[in-house]
Amino acid sequence: LELERVEFSKITERKPNKCVVQFPDNPAHVYYSGQVICGVVELTLNEVKKNFDFFVKILGKAYVCWVDRGYQSYQEYSNQEVVFEKRVEVIHESNDTIRLTPGFYKYTFQCPLPEKLPSSLEYKCGYIRYKATAVLDSIEFEKPFTVIGVSELSPYMREPVTAENHKVFYLTCCLFCLPSGSLETVAEIPRCGYLPRETIDLHLEINNRSSQRVEELTVQLIQENQYLAQTNSSITKKEKIVLKQEYVPGCEAGTHEEIDVNIFVPTVPPNQDGCCKIIRFKYFIRILVSVPCCHSDPELRLPIHIGSSSMHEYPHLPAWINPLANDFR
Repeated sequence: LELERVEFSKITERKPNKCVVQFPDNPAHVYYSGQVICGVVELTLNEVKKNFDFFVKILGKAYVCWVDRGYQSYQEYSNQEVVFEKRVEVIHESNDTIRLTPGFYKYTFQCPLPEKLPSSLEYKCGYIRYKATAVLDSIEFEKPFTVIGVSELSPYMREPVTAENHKVFYLTCCLFCLPSGSLETVAEIPRCGYLPRETIDLHLEINNRSSQRVEELTVQLIQENQYLAQTNSSITKKEKIVLKQEYVPGCEAGTHEEIDVNIFVPTVPPNQDGCCKIIRFKYFIRILVSVPCCHSDPELRLPIHIGSSSMHEYPHLPAWINPLANDFR
C-alpha cells in the first residue's frame, strides 16, 4: 500500500510547462507610442507538444469605477475600453508538422504600437494598463509594460495666455449696497505649452483700488481628471489633483503690486485629446485671491498643455505609474 502511494505521487508531481515574456532591449518595460515592441518568449516544456496554438496577445485597456453615495443608498458606475489589441503568432500549425520535445525554447516577436495611444495611468477612479500575454493552449503567461503617449507642442502653444478678474466690493448701508472700490487681478504666462521639468514663469499684477486688504494669493498647478460611465454620457466623475502649490503675500488697500511666481512642471502624463474615450484629463493654473471673509475670493484660471519629453529622458518607470498595479478587470 505504501509503494502504491509513492508511485501515485510521482505521477502527479509532473512539472507544468513554464513560459516567460521578456523585453531584453528595454529592461524598464517603457515604450513610447509609435515604437516597436521587441520581445522574447522563453518556453520550458516538460512534455511533448504537437498540434498546439502559441501566440502573444498585446492588450491595452482603460477601466473606470466609482461609487456615488446617497443618504440611504449608493450607486456604482463602471466602464471599460480596449484602447489597443493585437495578436502576434509565435507557432500556429493545424497539422503534425510541428512537434516539440521537452526542453527550452526561445522565440522572438515584434509588435508596432500606434502613433496615437494613451499613456499608462493609475488613478483613484480609473486606470489605463498594458500587458503582453503569451498564450499556450489557452494557458496565459502575462507581462505588464508601460506606454507613454507622444504629444508634441504645436506652434500656437508658444503664444502667451492671460486671465483677468475684476471685482467690485460693496458696503451694506441699511437697505442699500454702496460700492467701496474695485480689485483688478491679471495673470499671464509667456506660453501655454510646456514639457516636464520645465518652469512656468507666472506674472501677477494686482491693482487694489478698494478699502479691503488682499490677504494672500494661492497659486496651484492642477490636473483635472474626468471619468465617463458611458461613452459620450452625462454621467461623469471629476477628480482634481493639486500637483504644485505656492502661497504669495497679498497687498494692502489702495496699492499696486506685481509678483512673479515660478512653477516647476513635474513628470506627469502628457495631454492627449481623443486617445481614450472614458478617461480625459487637462491641466491648468489656478490663482485664488484671498480677501476678507465677508467677500467671495476671486479666482483666475490659465489653461496649459503638457507635452511628452524625448525618449532618452525616460530610462525608468514614469513617476505617475504604480508598478504593483497590473491586474486587469
